[in-house]
Amino acid sequence: MAKNSAWIWKRVKRTIPPPHMLYTGLYNLFLSFGSLKCVKYGLPLFDKVAWKSAVNVLVAVKDGHVSDPPDLSLYHVREHYKKVWIFGARPELTDCALTEYRLRHNTDASTLNRLGYEHKGHYEPWLNQVIEKLRASLHLSATQQTACTPNALDFCGSDEVFGICPISNDLMETLCVENNNTLTLGTIDLINTGKTCLSDYAILPVHTSEEKALFEDILVDNYQSSAEPNWSQFASRWNTSADGIAIFYKTPEHLKLYYNICQENKIVAKAKAKHSTIIQKVRSVISETMISQSIPPAINLPGRSNNTTVPFNRILVKI
Repeated sequence: MAKNSAWIWKRVKRTIPPPHMLYTGLYNLFLSFGSLKCVKYGLPLFDKVAWKSAVNVLVAVKDGHVSDPPDLSLYHVREHYKKVWIFGARPELTDCALTEYRLRHNTDASTLNRLGYEHKGHYEPWLNQVIEKLRASLHLSATQQTACTPNALDFCGSDEVFGICPISNDLMETLCVENNNTLTLGTIDLINTGKTCLSDYAILPVHTSEEKALFEDILVDNYQSSAEPNWSQFASRWNTSADGIAIFYKTPEHLKLYYNICQENKIVAKAKAKHSTIIQKVRSVISETMISQSIPPAINLPGRSNNTTVPFNRILVKI
């Protein structure tokens, strides 16, 4: 819910309660939380501008401008079309699927936006390039479709890498990452990831319990007095303990990201503990005032069409 609420709301029906129920809950919510002070900055949650906005919200709620109209279905069901399905796939398959999707998407978008017509045909531009190369060798004129397009076969190959990218030898040496010679430890996914990165072990974010414990140990032993660790030095210390089984290689960005997540979680936990009484009070008021509402059934939409406009504000994706 916190990371991708839009995905949840497309699959779960909801309703906005009538004014007399919604107003009571919001009034207690604003009144209880508005004056609370932030545990990080020491400032109240609401300033003068926020209080003014809160009053305007309450007025709109009280006048019935926010609640759903009664007995009116606002949901329509449509089939969910997914262009790429890579859930549970290995890194190599995921990389190939995204490469194929990127080509198809760019082809469709470029023809529709630049040329003004829908792309019809295959998605293998290199096949057209080879055909044009053969036509040129036979002194035949180019086709109208590729007459103004340079032939990619006339250019040198690119060193650009998509997906899992290798890291340079200089960076490996700086971060104490061993170069990949014979990588045999770990699952096939981790072995493929390490080979692609050209490192002895896979380079992954902090995720195992052993890594979380190691992070705390290095932080407490070496950076307890500093405001923020030296992340390059932190990564070098970390990578000397990597074994490819429970501890994997890290970059400074991985460690800094995990550090920021830990700091944010500590602030959230501290705020919840400090204001637990008020939070429980507001939850009790909301649960007492918000009575379960019946929602009219959703109506099926017609088949998928690029020219179909949906005048309804909510779409329920059929799983």
